[in-house]
Amino acid sequence: MYIDRRRLKEEAKSVLQGASVSPIAITALYLAICLGLDTLDSVVSGGAVAVLSGAGMLPTFITIFVYLVELVLGMGLTVYCLGVRHSVHMELSTLFDGFSFVGKIILLFLLEGVFISLWSMLFFFPGIVAMYRYRFAFYNLCEDPSLSAFDALNMSKRQTMGYKLSLLTLDFSFIGWGFLMTLPYTVVNSMILNDVALPLSLPVLTVICGVLSGLVALWVRPYLITTNLGYFELAKASSGVGRGFGGADPLGGGSGEPWDSDTL
Repeated sequence: MYIDRRRLKEEAKSVLQGASVSPIAITALYLAICLGLDTLDSVVSGGAVAVLSGAGMLPTFITIFVYLVELVLGMGLTVYCLGVRHSVHMELSTLFDGFSFVGKIILLFLLEGVFISLWSMLFFFPGIVAMYRYRFAFYNLCEDPSLSAFDALNMSKRQTMGYKLSLLTLDFSFIGWGFLMTLPYTVVNSMILNDVALPLSLPVLTVICGVLSGLVALWVRPYLITTNLGYFELAKASSGVGRGFGGADPLGGGSGEPWDSDTL
């Protein structure tokens, strides 16, 4: 299915520029919290706290906790972008809206991970297809938190029929920005894996990497989310599935690519 990617990107920029609360401000808040959590994680996993406490499970627990909190905050940022796209005034506190349905977010994350892993066991390609099949599941949940995790997944299956290649192309168009955002962490991780002496302590390097990455992400993160939401809106309209498009019947009829007839 042809999508005018350039038009949707320009539309995303225009939408964000018209937001009553700056997307840079809410993204800065999101990144600052994530940076603090990542620094905590690096302090614990770096050995100092773990050795002193003698608790081998503590670093693992902290890492999982940090990941889940950042996942929920990311959902809040998506809720903000959804509201902005619909010309709704969104406060900075929207960033924490995901905590009101945190259980569903975590369940959806786990289910999506399981299904993608199961398809990946067959071969690499089915796993990639599954990843794009469930691309809109979290958007469905953000838009309507009353949905169950399974409904969000099933709706995404219908919505992404005919859009997977377009979404893949969209991801490739942002690959340069993604490289810039992850470059600082890539350099540090490479040094660790190759046993190269770090010039500074791991927590300090985590902060430096977070700041450098954040300078790019301040603008790119909301821009990327809002552009994806443009695809999401088109997919809802064309499939007839989603909030305002008969989302109560996520398993209704429809046709798409031949690999969309699976049961997961």
